[in-house]
This record gives sequence, structure tokens and C-alpha cells, in this order.
Amino acid sequence: MPYTLLATRLPELARRETRMLVVPDGDPDGLPPDSYAFLEGFCDEPGCDCRRAVFFVRSVKRNRIEAVIGWGWEDRRFYVRWLGEDEPLLVDRLRGPSLELAASQGEYADLLLSILADGLSDPGFGELVRAHYAAFRRCIEAEAAQDCDRASDCGHDH
Repeated sequence: MPYTLLATRLPELARRETRMLVVPDGDPDGLPPDSYAFLEGFCDEPGCDCRRAVFFVRSVKRNRIEAVIGWGWEDRRFYVRWLGEDEPLLVDRLRGPSLELAASQGEYADLLLSILADGLSDPGFGELVRAHYAAFRRCIEAEAAQDCDRASDCGHDH
């Protein structure tokens, strides 16, 4: 599943609705003072319906990704069906939130994961992310349909 930032397809939506965490000096959790952008990414494969988001948590001051966190919002049965097998470790990683195993994680990744997990417990935030996913998927499917139409105009099979 290749993940693409929401901002690449829906820049105005991402600009308006990307969550930021501003950490002042003396944070009791130990997170360095900075602003952290929780940049949403979604699968850009046409026809995929994985119902997951990946958050690239970017430090504004240090201009680097501090954590990459996946979040799948459906129940375990959904991911077993979607994956086509009931491999507990894999299925449990698809349901989230969890740190993405294939991504490089910064020193504060576990703390950022905990902060995001707390945020996602707010139903409003979860609904917002699911709405972003739906809008992003509509863009991906519309682009795929246009490519398919162009291919048929050129005589290609699809």
C-alpha cells in the first residue's frame, strides 16, 4: 500500500484541517518545544479500501519526520476479510494506532503515538480523518477512471 499525503490531492482541505500540536517549553511529557504537524496519508491504489490512515508527524522546527503512525479504524473482522487471512500479528498492526514497522521512527515516536491515540479517542477527530479518507478515495478513483477512459480512447484493453 503506497501512502500519499492528503495535501497532494486536496491541498486546501489539508491546509485547513491538518492537526497541529504546539508544545511549549517545560512539557511535562518530555516532548521538545516545537510545533508538530500530523500530516495524513492514505493509500493511493485504485480499488483499495483498506480504511487506514498513516500520520507522518513532522517537527516544524527541526523540519523532519519524528514518527510514522498507522491507524485502521475498522474492527478486526474487517481486516481479516480485507487481508484474506487471520494472521494475528499482522491484523492487529493494521488496526491502529501503531507505529509503522517499515518506517524510520524518531526518538519521541512512542510519545507521539500516545498523543495521537489520545486524540483519536475523540470521536470528532476520528470522524474527520474518515471524512478525509473518503474524499481522498474519491479523488483516486476519479483519476483512475479518467486514465481508464484515456486508455480506451487509445485502443488499449482494460
